[in-house]
Amino acid sequence: MRHVHECRRRIPALASALPVIVPEANLPSVALELMRAIKALGLAAFFMTEDHNPGSAIARDLPGCYTTRTNKLEMVAVLRDHYLARHALSFAQPFIVAAEPGTCQVRDVRAEFMTQMRKFSRIRRERLEADGSTVYEYFYSGKKVGANDDFPMTLCIGVFMHDKFAHNPKYAALRA
Repeated sequence: MRHVHECRRRIPALASALPVIVPEANLPSVALELMRAIKALGLAAFFMTEDHNPGSAIARDLPGCYTTRTNKLEMVAVLRDHYLARHALSFAQPFIVAAEPGTCQVRDVRAEFMTQMRKFSRIRRERLEADGSTVYEYFYSGKKVGANDDFPMTLCIGVFMHDKFAHNPKYAALRA
């Protein structure tokens, strides 16, 4: 929440904005703990939840964004077509905020982001169907080459869920 307070302090137009938080859905217990902590502080925030999780009935109602193979394909398309192609992204150092001062071990966030983006790539994998035919599947990852991909995934989740937040009628009241 330190990041939210700092944004509100430095950008007057955000002084009364409602923070929309989108955790990664594979860590629902962390998201629930964050929700409890924010509520305990008496702060208002909205946690986005995807409409469905095709892979799990357990985490269906928990906050977060699913980073499934099919979502990653859509995430990259949204990032590429709606943001990068339009030059609609800007970064300010430091745009990654650690929970406690001194816990972020990244000296140059921009350089680390660039490194991770270079290794975040489209990967093609062959799969043999039951009838003997070969099907090619595509997915995105930086981990395939042994690298971290946390920063690119944060960006992908952010633009993907922003797109859903901006266009889904169920969020109209929150956007108002």
